[in-house]
Amino acid sequence: MPGHAESIPSIVRRAAASSGTDPGLLEGYLEILREVRRTGRSLTRKEHDDRRLLGRRAAEHDVPLRTLVDVYLGATRLAWTDLPVGDRPPRHDVTAAVLRAANEAVVALADGYEDAQRSAIRAEEAQRREFVDDLLHGADPGRLAERAGRFGLHLVAHHVVAVVRGDPPFTDASEHTYGVAEAVRARLGGGTGVLVATKEGLLVCVVQSTDGTALYEHLRAAVGHERP
Repeated sequence: MPGHAESIPSIVRRAAASSGTDPGLLEGYLEILREVRRTGRSLTRKEHDDRRLLGRRAAEHDVPLRTLVDVYLGATRLAWTDLPVGDRPPRHDVTAAVLRAANEAVVALADGYEDAQRSAIRAEEAQRREFVDDLLHGADPGRLAERAGRFGLHLVAHHVVAVVRGDPPFTDASEHTYGVAEAVRARLGGGTGVLVATKEGLLVCVVQSTDGTALYEHLRAAVGHERP
């Protein structure tokens, strides 16, 4: 049987290749499993934190969460037969220890992954708010036109702007705000330029259209009020 230094890199390469992912996302994981098999211990705080950071890295590089989980479970399966336990028989339940460690690692990865997604959403919301502020206050048209493309808008076209007051007020972190924004986008269709953002408790919708009446009807259906 190959030694630790040879077997671990080999397992990492095989697991990463089977999922088409960066081997670096498994950094340190098989060393953890080797210790867990030998001692039966749980993951340390640092090992949890390291998995969270790798989960964030995966999200930032657009690696799907299911792919990340798949590569970790695949590495766990390969390591089960290839990593040596030691010279003496273990005094703990090896199966339970390894499964617990794999579970802890995957949970930490998912936490980091979700943190990265929330950060990306907050950053996008901030950019959206800033764009709406500049748009409504008449910032430099050239720069506005450049930035509008990020949100699917073409400022040379006609647009309708609608401002919706809600109870409770609209905030970025609200599930209500998210639900209304998604309903508006769905009703307007993917091919229509539409920007939805919040400003001082209001929901601001900028839509590439000339039909204000139609936008009003879509908003009334999405918000669920008779007179939004």
